[in-house]
Amino acid sequence: MGQSLPGIPKDLLLHRIMDYLELLNESDRKMFIMRHYQGRSESEISRSLKISARKVHRSLDHSSRRMFRHLRSLRQKLCH
Repeated sequence: MGQSLPGIPKDLLLHRIMDYLELLNESDRKMFIMRHYQGRSESEISRSLKISARKVHRSLDHSSRRMFRHLRSLRQKLCH
């Protein structure tokens, strides 16, 4: 997550990521941070939060897709 994306300055990227994380509910935010910032596996997250691995997978898939769309939209705005 510390990387820059083409067309988006790093400081703006980090600001937008933080904005996005605030949009997630607490549970999804925890899972996203555990996976992408702490480097935990889905099974580690599942055990730690005492929820099914399927729920972790679905949440991470959904929040990652939303993050990608959020950043893609930002890049499109900056490039036009």
